[in-house]
Amino acid sequence: MLKQKLMAGLCERLGPWWIDSMGSSLAWEVRGREHWEEVRERAHVLVFWHARVLLMAYFFRHRGYHVVASENADGDMAARSVLRLGIGSLRGSTSRGASKVLLGAARLLKSGRPIAFTPDGPRGPRHVFQPGALSAARLAGVPVLPATVSVDQAWILPSWDRFVLPRFGARAVLQFLPAAAPPARNDLETVREELEKALVAATDGLDAELGLVIP
Repeated sequence: MLKQKLMAGLCERLGPWWIDSMGSSLAWEVRGREHWEEVRERAHVLVFWHARVLLMAYFFRHRGYHVVASENADGDMAARSVLRLGIGSLRGSTSRGASKVLLGAARLLKSGRPIAFTPDGPRGPRHVFQPGALSAARLAGVPVLPATVSVDQAWILPSWDRFVLPRFGARAVLQFLPAAAPPARNDLETVREELEKALVAATDGLDAELGLVIP
């Protein structure tokens, strides 16, 4: 137990340092920034795939975002780690007790703070857009901003999401897509399908351009 606590504490402290070091070593290019500028001064829901979370955590650090962190030991560590990056946390699960999380997310959004979701997380399936982010946006009446990112050099972990671990010094391209208006209840499935297709196409396109092969 003591060894586990020591390892958790080490990861909690080194994780944010590693993300900062890794991210600052990359050659960044941002595309579609105008889509972000349209919503960044007001509450919105940011969505991107789970596999790209390290890159996104670097780019969106200290910008006022919140993320969902599970109510367990791993979630405790994640919440403390992202706090060191200037990212707040909303505790709960989008798969268990989802209504509690969605209501909490809606309250944060209505107070003017943006929230980031990985719509295929935390356990997949990969690149399947779950409806939680859209439900939170609908309840709060805020837009949904899709974004994706890729690099030309990375290790791809053998996880369910094919997690992308960028190599230091890589080229990184972050692409914002047009924001979707707050969805009406009857339009949730249509908007979900449209965003899923758009994010898959944009991610696959960037990977192909940069030569990142996902096995």
